[in-house]
Amino acid sequence: MVKVENKFGNKITGWLFDKKNNYGSIIVASGNAMGLGRAYNYNKYLLQTNHRILLISYQGYGKNEGTANLDSLISDIKSFYRHLKAAYKDEPIYFVGISIGTSAGICSVSDEIKFNKLVVEGAVNPKTVAFTKATQWWPLFPIVYPLALAVSLSVPDELDISECISKLNNIPILFIHHKKDKLAPYEPAKDLYSNYKGPKLFLEPTVSTSSYFHLNVKDNIKMQDEILIFLTDP
Repeated sequence: MVKVENKFGNKITGWLFDKKNNYGSIIVASGNAMGLGRAYNYNKYLLQTNHRILLISYQGYGKNEGTANLDSLISDIKSFYRHLKAAYKDEPIYFVGISIGTSAGICSVSDEIKFNKLVVEGAVNPKTVAFTKATQWWPLFPIVYPLALAVSLSVPDELDISECISKLNNIPILFIHHKKDKLAPYEPAKDLYSNYKGPKLFLEPTVSTSSYFHLNVKDNIKMQDEILIFLTDP
């Protein structure tokens, strides 16, 4: 178990899986309400790599200090990243993000936070997703627009994944998104992929065990193999 302190002074917990001769680390940031137990069950296939695995959680969830707040997500990821850098010096750090963890991970990249590769499943832009969903409810759009606007304004600008990814150009990114995703619309995710100027790959699951088509890697051996190859290839 790993405990770190975020910029708000709150202690948050992660589960670290470290075997002898591991080299490099994978930070796994799941959906904010997934919980570490469920995150482990979903991502345990990553233990097949020779990297140590750090499953992280966010402020205000589980037994973590503080209150759940979108403002903390990037700080939480940065805090775990700094822990790994301090412990393992110059070893590479990879990132696997799921749902809102995708935007938090991509938007955490900076001069200090430099992931070697990123995997993003069910990429969602919390800054614009309410508007995207509202347009799908036409002709009710004029009615739901004020609500969508309120939701958008409540999301920190620093989590605008479209803006964040426009500043990147040299990190290999693997995008995974189901065409029928009901929680994170497909078209904005495909636009993210299309607009990214760096090395990239887009995978579309053809099967899903989720009624929302949002989380599609668990029990999908083919998709897991693609991720493992992406993360372990030089």
